[in-house]
Amino acid sequence: MRQLQTAQKHIIAKEKLAYLGTLTSGIAHELCNPLNFMQNFAQLSTDLVEELMEELTLGSNKIEAEKLE
Repeated sequence: MRQLQTAQKHIIAKEKLAYLGTLTSGIAHELCNPLNFMQNFAQLSTDLVEELMEELTLGSNKIEAEKLE
């Protein structure tokens, strides 16, 4: 009878650990989705700022050239 109770306790402990692993995996997945979105948006913003800076540099060079004429 004691062996059966011990076996039941071990099975229950294993099931709890398995559920905890599943729960942790789900939480990690849900946290990564918004973080990936923010990372992608930040990269896009950086790219757009770089393009804007290039346009401003080209534009200011063009303005300077017009002033010289």
